[in-house]
Amino acid sequence: MDVTDAEKAAIRDTLLAWRAAGTEQPVIPVYRDVDVDGAPDFYGLDAFGRLTVVSGVTVADTVSVSEGDL
Repeated sequence: MDVTDAEKAAIRDTLLAWRAAGTEQPVIPVYRDVDVDGAPDFYGLDAFGRLTVVSGVTVADTVSVSEGDL
């Protein structure tokens, strides 16, 4: 993951908060191909609450929030 430790901690804390609020498998879009498989990837949590990269998810299945702007 090409982010700082502080950014990783903030992403993890946010995902943990969403999980605690009832989102079973929260993921946040990365909007780039981290694992170089040709598809955008997402940050998520593993079974132990550690930050991980997740593939094979669509943006509609994430906790991404949009204001409708491009």
